[in-house]
This record gives sequence, structure tokens and C-alpha cells, in this order.
Amino acid sequence: MKTNHGFTLIELMMVIAIGFIIVIAVFGFFAVSQNGSSNVSMGINGLTESRCIDGYKFIIGQRGFPQQVIGDNGGGVKCEGM
Repeated sequence: MKTNHGFTLIELMMVIAIGFIIVIAVFGFFAVSQNGSSNVSMGINGLTESRCIDGYKFIIGQRGFPQQVIGDNGGGVKCEGM
């Protein structure tokens, strides 16, 4: 009787997917813990960070481009404590 040795393609893909999820979770945890606050978040669009630039809140996206946070009145949202 001949037996097959090794992994099937679906088993290999599952191991890689689980490893990828673990790496992202660990990276997100350390990014938040080193920063000292929770202004780094992981979302559907990747890792984002909120910053204060000239007294107003901005979101820095995955590619590094800032986008200003807009409030209910249509103007920029000021940072707390400023």
C-alpha cells in the first residue's frame, strides 16, 4: 500500500492564512503598546493612525497620506487639550 507524505494544497493555505492573521495581530498589539495610546487601529483598509497636525485631527492611512477628520458642522475636528 502506497501512502502520500506531505501537505495538500488546502492544508498549506490554511497554515499560511492562520500565520498571517497571527502576525497582523501581534504587529497591531505592539504598535499600540509602544505608542502608549490607542490611536493606531487596524481596520478593513489596513493599519491607520490618528495624529494632531496644527491643532486638528488627521488620519494617516496605510500609504502615509493624511486626511482631515471632519466634524458634524463640516469643519475640522480640533484635538483634545489644545
